[in-house]
Amino acid sequence: MIDSGPDFSMLEVIPVNRLLVIGAPLVLASATPVEAQFSFTEQTDLLGEVSLSGAPMAVVDMNGDGRDDLIRLHETDRLLIDYQEGPGEPFSSYVYGEVPRGSIWAVCAADVDRNGFNDLFLGPSSGGAFLLKADADGASYALAGLPDRDIFVQGSIFADFNNDGNIDIFACDDNDDNHRYRNDGTGGFLLEPGLVGDALPSRVSSGNYAAIQIDYDNDGHCDMYLSKCRLGVTDPTDRRRINRLFRNDGSNSYSDEGPAAGLDDGEQSWCADFADIDNDGDLDCFVLNHGPGASKLFENDGSGSFTDISASAGLADIDYFGIQALFRDFDNDTFVDLLVTTSNLGGSEATYRLYRNNGDRSFTRVSNVLQTEGDTPISYLHSCALGDFNHDGFVDIFGGRGTLYNEPSDDQRDLVFINDGNANHFLGVQLRGRLSNANGIGARLELHGSWGVQLREVRAGEGYGIQNSLTKIFGLGSATEIRKLIVRWPSGIREEIPAPAVDQFLQFTEGGTWENGDFSQPLIVSPLVTSMIVDKPLRYRVATSNLSLSFAIGDGPPGMTVDAESGVLTWTPVAEGVETVEIKVSNPAGVTSETLTITVEPAPPPPDFASAINNSDLVFSTSETPWFVQEQESREDGQAFQSGAISDDERSWVEITVEGPGDLQFWWKVSSEEDYDQLVFQVDGVPVEEISGETGWRMVSYEVPEGTRRLSWSYEKDGSLSNHDDVGYLDEISWVATDSDGDGLPDDWERTNFGDLSAGPGDDPDGDLSGNGEEWTAATDPNDPASVLRILRVTREVTGASEVVFQSVAGKRYVIEASATLRNFQSVTEEITAGADTTTATVLLYAPGSAGEITYVASNAEGRALVPVRSLDGLWRGGDEAGFAAAG
Repeated sequence: MIDSGPDFSMLEVIPVNRLLVIGAPLVLASATPVEAQFSFTEQTDLLGEVSLSGAPMAVVDMNGDGRDDLIRLHETDRLLIDYQEGPGEPFSSYVYGEVPRGSIWAVCAADVDRNGFNDLFLGPSSGGAFLLKADADGASYALAGLPDRDIFVQGSIFADFNNDGNIDIFACDDNDDNHRYRNDGTGGFLLEPGLVGDALPSRVSSGNYAAIQIDYDNDGHCDMYLSKCRLGVTDPTDRRRINRLFRNDGSNSYSDEGPAAGLDDGEQSWCADFADIDNDGDLDCFVLNHGPGASKLFENDGSGSFTDISASAGLADIDYFGIQALFRDFDNDTFVDLLVTTSNLGGSEATYRLYRNNGDRSFTRVSNVLQTEGDTPISYLHSCALGDFNHDGFVDIFGGRGTLYNEPSDDQRDLVFINDGNANHFLGVQLRGRLSNANGIGARLELHGSWGVQLREVRAGEGYGIQNSLTKIFGLGSATEIRKLIVRWPSGIREEIPAPAVDQFLQFTEGGTWENGDFSQPLIVSPLVTSMIVDKPLRYRVATSNLSLSFAIGDGPPGMTVDAESGVLTWTPVAEGVETVEIKVSNPAGVTSETLTITVEPAPPPPDFASAINNSDLVFSTSETPWFVQEQESREDGQAFQSGAISDDERSWVEITVEGPGDLQFWWKVSSEEDYDQLVFQVDGVPVEEISGETGWRMVSYEVPEGTRRLSWSYEKDGSLSNHDDVGYLDEISWVATDSDGDGLPDDWERTNFGDLSAGPGDDPDGDLSGNGEEWTAATDPNDPASVLRILRVTREVTGASEVVFQSVAGKRYVIEASATLRNFQSVTEEITAGADTTTATVLLYAPGSAGEITYVASNAEGRALVPVRSLDGLWRGGDEAGFAAAG
């Protein structure tokens, strides 16, 4: 039976509300298609911003409402997410903005951490692939890097390769072996070459353009086909350009069956797609190659052997540089059609071709089917992503009109084509895994009826760097009844839904058809011992070896929670120690409890920067991607600083603050891309010296001027490429404040104010009752009796009143002044008698409800704060404490 409860039932969403009747007698209507040609209407105005895409793009439900959304990469590096609203309504938009590491070449989406929202994999040409992970409500995305940044990413996929219920990543590399990333169960990833079988050797090597997960031999195990192309390699027997078919024996052991199956194509492939073109229950294959007559359609004989039928199928005319090739049933007549998009590489005309499946293992090209407003046929599509943009059960097209491999057009914007549909019926299926991965990636759907059997596979990542909808749509022709739907989950669970109603979308959860007797006692298989760091969030997934329907925790530390459906436990400890928690998993067969032991370790001590650079008097701060202490590279035997691992257009810095004047000396070296990535020494944010390329250790001496000075060293990368170690090093920093006459007043300060070193610390040349030593301490002008303090910090209160903290000399009187310009300063306090070396005063520096930008005088000014107002009614209208402090 089908349980109607919300936890594991099949749910139905608009446009049709119907109950599923199981076991009812059936009278099957024939699936004769309604006679119709393809017809689309361009409706790009449904989107907000105009975009100019390269190759990567994606269609997937990003907000969990069951409707397909759109992921665009304007100019290949500006990320936009367009959320589908009601039919015909404009999409709502989320603008992430520019992504790091430059041009993106691949995108795919899946829920890697089981929080209910899909995350994005983005693969650039250099700097390393990364994820944008959706937060708990799917409203924003946080960047998470992936290990090993040495990869030129091409087409990539999400899949559960080790079948542990966690979604892994396979990233194609154009220049070297592919990268396999194993999901640790919490949405974190480890680089693991053996994840996809030891028989995927490194000799697969370069030229990897696209991967697709399929079950080509119907044995219930997910296999993989790798499309390969290596520029400059002209020998068709060179393995760098021969496609590979890896068969999975069910134990995550793979063998290369390309030659035996007839799919070891060596004609330089961009991508391939697998689908059942004749509804005989096995997957056929179309390989998109370069050059005249190179692309091929292979028919599966049912045993996993393939025969080239391109000529008899009417597909021998594909003689250009293709980019994407995708099977979909665009007219819902029960047979998958074929869309091919192209590039203008090699001087070929950039066009597209849409082929209608005739139902007899042959195809007919349908010309001029995509037209812009005014019925003007478009000339070409460079790339595309497919889904249902109005939730009507017909596949729509998002098309990019770029050029070459992944270059956006200068003026040809992306287009949305809505399928006009026809009278044919459909069934849409959306899966949600429990024991299997959350998206049901790798599942196979079989739809049985008068047409025979239609096959669909759930794939996250297809073609050349794109993703298409995870919703699987079956065209039914004129049939109004279905015999059965079979779902084969990656976990091995097989479910059968008798007679689902037509013209609806099913949201189906793993185990949704099981009766109580189908369940066995749940067994917890995740490790029952884990460790973490104090104040760091814990995410721990409770994994079971069989289907469980509910997760709970018993006695445990305060603040710990578990998601009842996914089994993901979250907690942030505030103290070190050992904690235990009772984990409970249940299904109709019973409840199993285990105790999880969590060791909370103290946070590691901060790096001993002082020892590393042989100076214990300096206090360092560093960036979010921090410099660290290492022993492999130093000027002499010992330790030195090394910059943190960063990506293109990022920087890693370390800095100190000193009171000048003084003499600075340090040693540094860099190993980087010459002239573009560089190590920079800065004083108060202004570059002083830089080095780039592959250098040895060099000494730098610098006279630091008077005043509070921020000295920083920053390793900075440009927008592309990485060479050598891609890091900067720093060692042996020496700092000596200059006071040659030993009077407590820095030499530069004395020379600036008095012309020589004759001034004494007790002298008071401006007669303001503050001696030179006190003036130096308070950072005021010893020659100006009107000189006032330097503001250290401002804390803005919601009431409008603020606390101003400033340097002072105990017993002396001060007045705080402000101005809208560098002229006409006005007092905003009465005289304040300082009681210590810092003083706090309450000042009205903020007017509630006002707006504007705060600005400041230079950091070496006489302590006056420049406030952008023209009256004293509301002086401080913006800014922040950090900005005020940085401005001095």
